[in-house]
Formats: sequence, C-alpha cells, structure tokens
Amino acid sequence: MDEVKNGVITIKKLVNYFKGVKSELKRVRWSTKQEVAKDFAAVVITLLLLVGFFVVSDLLIVNVKELLFK
Repeated sequence: MDEVKNGVITIKKLVNYFKGVKSELKRVRWSTKQEVAKDFAAVVITLLLLVGFFVVSDLLIVNVKELLFK
C-alpha cells in the first residue's frame, strides 16, 4: 500500500508532508496586532501619497497642455 504506482503519492507520504508543514508553521514568527496595524498604516499612507502625486501630476500636465495648445 505504501508503494508509488504510476506516479501516485501514497497516503503515508502525504501524511509525512503535512506533518512537516505543521512543524514548519510552529517555527514561524507571527506578527502581533500592533505590528500589523503599523504596517497597514504605512501602506495606506504610502498609497495616499502616491495617489496625491499622480493627481497633482495629471492636473499639471492637463493645465500645461491647455496653456500650450490654446
């Protein structure tokens, strides 16, 4: 039953794989709520700054274009 036939993974190998996954997940250092909140705030602020930059850039380009090609 534990033999590999036609490239099919056996139950024993599958169980060992998930045991390894469980073992690795125990070693993971999970972020705290404070760290997640801080990182989330940094992402939101960065996105707002980028949106502001592109809005201002777009307005400048449109206005310069209108002045040049009036």
